[in-house]
Amino acid sequence: MEQMNTDGLTLVSIDFDAEDTPASVKRTHPVLYVDGDGYSCLLGPDPASGIYGHGKAPKDALKDFDRHFQDRLEHPMNGDPVADFIQQRHI
Repeated sequence: MEQMNTDGLTLVSIDFDAEDTPASVKRTHPVLYVDGDGYSCLLGPDPASGIYGHGKAPKDALKDFDRHFQDRLEHPMNGDPVADFIQQRHI
């Protein structure tokens, strides 16, 4: 699966060991970055084809990402490399 090019972005560290970090984030290691006056979390090549979350705070972006992750997991499309990737990591 192709991941977005992060050159030029202000990346934010994710504590993958924190209890309140969603399991979807712990398993897939998306990127979290500053996006205007908020934060974005992305797994995949771009927000349109990847799994994307956004929020005013980093935790909000992670929660939104998790919501979209769960939806993609429940409704995968054939030939979707991002869905294939998350299904392989969802145990």
